Amino acid sequence: MSNARSPDLQQRGGVLSLIVGSVSVIFAGIYFLEWRASRGQAKELAATAADAAADSVRNLSQLVLKNQAMLQRLQVEIDELQALAAREPGPPASEPTVPPEAVDGDPEESQDPDQLLPPLPEEARPVPMALTADLDLLLRDPLINPNGRELNQVDRMLAEKALATARATSDVMESQIRVSLTAGMEKMRERGAFIEYAKGEIVEKHEPDIITAGENGANDSLRLYYFYPDEFPEIYERKREIKDACSQAIRQVMALLK
Repeated sequence: MSNARSPDLQQRGGVLSLIVGSVSVIFAGIYFLEWRASRGQAKELAATAADAAADSVRNLSQLVLKNQAMLQRLQVEIDELQALAAREPGPPASEPTVPPEAVDGDPEESQDPDQLLPPLPEEARPVPMALTADLDLLLRDPLINPNGRELNQVDRMLAEKALATARATSDVMESQIRVSLTAGMEKMRERGAFIEYAKGEIVEKHEPDIITAGENGANDSLRLYYFYPDEFPEIYERKREIKDACSQAIRQVMALLK
């Protein structure tokens, strides 16, 4: 009986092998087709990425060129404004001018430019305004700019220049004042012309306009030196020059706002 079934089993085994082989071929074909498809998608994705990268490079190049052109235009405008501010052929256009025929006396005599500036408000404190406040803060001060006007670029540069000139004058004058104070203290120390207050002692009040300077004495005492105008007029002259420079700067800013 086993011999009779042997060809049948062999035939069935051959059919099974054929089926398995066919299935393998089918799966291999499917895998090959999927690989071809994935490879095609990869190529498409790579091509898309390359196109996107090329677009990004072009956009970046255009942006760089655009920014360079803008910076060049800004630099040209800055150079033109600086050239205008450097020339300053006369008082700003917003300042009032007086025709020669309206001036009394000799028409060749020039009028003091300081007289053409608007007066400083009585409540204004020109020294702290010019030395400590920046231009934007100054323009927000209703005493200086009651109408809330804005300055154009040229007038703004002129206003900054006026304030910078006042600050430079103040720095020079304050340096000279410190030299005078130090030299005066040396002289007054030699002749004992000072008032010495013990630690905790109440300092006497003197005239508010008198300039004083102090130093430490023995046993933590305080020595005060009083600089009176008749003995040290140069100190008060320097203080006056600082105030005048600051007042003129503020008035120049006010003239630009007219």
